[in-house]
Amino acid sequence: MDEITKHATVEFPLGTHDARVDDKGRLKLPAILQKYLSGRGEPQVFITTLDTSTVQIYPISIWMQNEKLFDEEQELAEDAELLHLVASEYGLQSEMDSQGRVLIKQNLRELLHLENQAVSLRCFKGVINASPMATHQQRLERAVQNLDAMRSRLKQKGLK
Repeated sequence: MDEITKHATVEFPLGTHDARVDDKGRLKLPAILQKYLSGRGEPQVFITTLDTSTVQIYPISIWMQNEKLFDEEQELAEDAELLHLVASEYGLQSEMDSQGRVLIKQNLRELLHLENQAVSLRCFKGVINASPMATHQQRLERAVQNLDAMRSRLKQKGLK
């Protein structure tokens, strides 16, 4: 089975999920997210931030698509290089352990005040996003305020 077919058959996790970062910086993923990563056949993930407010957990094949973009981008070469700098500074290649935990790099945990903290997890475009609860609530409130306009625009694009 080729990589694209293998990844396409993995059930994409829906909804938001609560989790916690322990005092050692490990994030225990809920079973549905463990199944998603395991099902992709990729034990390696790249954990970083691209916005300094949320942790992104990339299956390694998805992160490597970003690496390719950074390498090949000409028009936005400086943006690509600087975004790569941020991703590298806070990023860590990790592997989910037998208990479904992944390690978040210390400087990223400190930046987002994550140690011994609850986080909200949501999978979007194949990437698991881990937001501190306060950040998640702020984004949710902002989304709800603009819900009618967003829904209307997306219905014009085919939202059911």
